[in-house]
Amino acid sequence: MNKLIAVEACRCLSVISDMISTLEQLQYVTSVLQSRVDFDATFGKSLADRLRECIRTRQQLESAIQDQNVMKAGGFRSRQTRLEKRIAEATTKFTKEIHELTMIFSQSTDFLDKVKLNVNNLAELLPQGYVQVGGQGGKSVASGSVAQDGQGQSTTAGQHVHFSSIKELIETLQHMYQVVHTNMNTSVQQEQNKKQHISLLSNSEQNMRNLVSTYQRDEKNMLEQIEVEENQLQDQIKTIIDQLQQNGQFAEDTTNSAFQTVSQNEQQNNDQFLKKNQEFALLVQDHSRKLNENVKKALEGAKEMQKQRRRFYLGIRDDMKKLDAECNKLDEDIYRLKYEINLSNERIGVLNKEIEVYNADKQVRDNAEKGVADIQRRHEEYWDLKDLMSALEQEVIKR
Repeated sequence: MNKLIAVEACRCLSVISDMISTLEQLQYVTSVLQSRVDFDATFGKSLADRLRECIRTRQQLESAIQDQNVMKAGGFRSRQTRLEKRIAEATTKFTKEIHELTMIFSQSTDFLDKVKLNVNNLAELLPQGYVQVGGQGGKSVASGSVAQDGQGQSTTAGQHVHFSSIKELIETLQHMYQVVHTNMNTSVQQEQNKKQHISLLSNSEQNMRNLVSTYQRDEKNMLEQIEVEENQLQDQIKTIIDQLQQNGQFAEDTTNSAFQTVSQNEQQNNDQFLKKNQEFALLVQDHSRKLNENVKKALEGAKEMQKQRRRFYLGIRDDMKKLDAECNKLDEDIYRLKYEINLSNERIGVLNKEIEVYNADKQVRDNAEKGVADIQRRHEEYWDLKDLMSALEQEVIKR
C-alpha cells in the first residue's frame, strides 16, 4: 500500500510541476513582451499570431473594464449594459485564446528559453494587474483579464468573477508540490521510526520489570541480612549484659573481700589502711569506667544499626517512587504513539481520497489531450489551417 501511495504521489508531483511550468510561461504573454521581442523571428508565425491575438484581446478587455469603471464613477448607467456585453464577449474570446496557449505551452517548454534570450529581466514583462484563474474538473486554467481592485469584477447579470494573480497560483502550486514531496519522503520513515520507538519502549518496559524484580530480590536479601545482624547484635548485647553481671559480681566479691580485709586490718597501721583504701577506690573507679564504656559502645552500636535500617527503607521508598514515575512516563509515551499511529492512518485515508480525485481529473485531462492530438493529426494529414482552427474552436467551446 505504501508503494502504491508513493507512485501516485510521484505522478501528482509530475502533474503539479507541468502546471507550474505552463503557468510560468503564460504569465509573460503581455503587451510589454510584444514591444521587446520580435514574435515572428523568435517564435514562428503560427505562435506569433496567437500571441498577438491574445495580447490584443487582453488589451481590449482591459480597456472595456477601465471604461466600465469610469462609467460607474460618472453615474452613466445607461451605457453599462453595453459595456458588460462587450466585457463578456472579450472575456469569452480571451478565455478561448488562453486555452489554446495553455495547450501549446503544456506540449512545449522552449517559449521561456526564447524569451530569456531576448529579455534580461523577466520581471519587466509581468503585468501590473491581476489575471483571473479558474478551472473545471480540478484542472487549473488561466483565463480572464485585469481587475483594478484585485478582488472581483462584475460581468453579465447574475455572474461575479473572482480574480487572483498567476504568481499567487504558481506559489500555491509550488507549496502543494513541496507538501506532497515532503509527505512522500517522510511518511514511510516516520512509520518505521514509530515502530522502532515502540519496540524500544517495549524493551525498556521489560528492562524496568527486570529491575523491579532485582530490587525486590535485593530487598529480600537485605531484610534477611538485617535480621541476621539484629540477631548478632542481640547476642552481643546479651554477652555484654552477662559480662556486666560478672563484673558486678566480681566487684561485689572484691568489695566484700576488701571489707573483710579492712576488718582484719583495723588494728594495723592507719597509713597502711589509707593506702589500701585508695587502691581499692582506684580499682572501683577503673571497673566503673570500663563498665560505662562497654555500655556506651553497645548503645551506640544499636543506634547505628537503627539508622542504617532507616536509611535502607528510605532508599527503597525513593527507588519505588522513581520506578512508578518511569512506568507512568512509559504508559504516556505508548498512548501518545498509538494516537499518532491512528492520526497517520487518518492522513493516509485523506491522501487516498485526494488520489481518487486526481485520477478522475487525470481521466478528464487525458480525454481532452486525446482530442487535441486527433485534431493535430488531421491537420498534419490535410494541412488545412482554416478547418484546423475551426475544429479547435469547436473543441474549446465544447469543453
